Amino acid sequence: MIDNLDAGGAEIVAVNFATLLHNLEGVEVILVVSRGGVDGQLMEKIHPKLKVELLHKRTVFDYKAFKKLINIFKNNDIKLVHAHSTSFFWPTILKPFFKFKIVWHDHFGGKINNLGIRPYPYKIFSLFFDAVFCVSHNLLKSNRRWLLNSRKSIFWMPNYVTNNTAVGVQEKNNRIKTIICVANLRPQKDHLTLIEAFHMLLEQASDIQLLLIGNISDEKYFEQINELIYAKHLADKVQIITNNNNPWMYLHQADVAVLSSKSEGMPLALLEYGYCGLPVVCTAVGEMPYIIGDDRGWIVPYGDSFELSKALAYVLANRKIAKERAENLRNYVATNFSEDAVRSKLMEVYNNILINK
Repeated sequence: MIDNLDAGGAEIVAVNFATLLHNLEGVEVILVVSRGGVDGQLMEKIHPKLKVELLHKRTVFDYKAFKKLINIFKNNDIKLVHAHSTSFFWPTILKPFFKFKIVWHDHFGGKINNLGIRPYPYKIFSLFFDAVFCVSHNLLKSNRRWLLNSRKSIFWMPNYVTNNTAVGVQEKNNRIKTIICVANLRPQKDHLTLIEAFHMLLEQASDIQLLLIGNISDEKYFEQINELIYAKHLADKVQIITNNNNPWMYLHQADVAVLSSKSEGMPLALLEYGYCGLPVVCTAVGEMPYIIGDDRGWIVPYGDSFELSKALAYVLANRKIAKERAENLRNYVATNFSEDAVRSKLMEVYNNILINK
């Protein structure tokens, strides 16, 4: 279950997991989408034989949508609900009336305060969770401390990257070095610091361009990005591509990939960077330091445009080291964030909670 089918990290993971389960023999899967769906960017990526139910929920107390969810439970022998992000609310209400288990999949890198405490409703609803999946070790630590369900039922569950083809890839322009950032346009991703860093980098290298790929999640923030680009006279150096659910065609044309986020869970973009064999510079938030380690890329403090610029300059100037670390990241992603690795861990948890009635 997921709130929508926009091309965000949690939504992509929900579709990936539903597809993974659909491909298993003897497993019946229904992908329930609370809001929207038909016009969602991920709709076209769903397996044609995977059953999808759209609730068309408009408000928290949309009775018509809630009634449709009740009918889904009445008409199907549902044993387990895997609820991503905020979609857990309605299933927890229905749990006392139907015999099923709830797994909550926590994707929120930015929903915890500086003390590691979640908003209070999460704590109350955790009483209904039979298991919790956390996409980062920070979330794992926080949830084991603050949620009310057993610590033993809270697990780290990695995202995984699928084998996508880069449709539409054109010949690379070797005269221009491309820095790419795949992140939806919202304040959490902090494109502003990246643009400031890029502006500094231009003082050392003029043969570079910055490519920002992501959906517009916050119109006001999108305006701030454009205002900064024009204030720094970067209109001919920075390109923004929105409403694109296939970043692969651009990743294969890039020289270095970056994430300048203020907070994260486990960004799928980082795994995609690794899958494509790109050198990576990212901030020390969420799961990113664990994935990058000491020899698979470069980590900088978030909000520090100077350090970000310096790291990007180093990567562009030291291609041999950059290539070595990119290859290390590629191998690490292939080993630890593959569909096979995630499937094994997922089914182990599912089977355990279904057995313990």
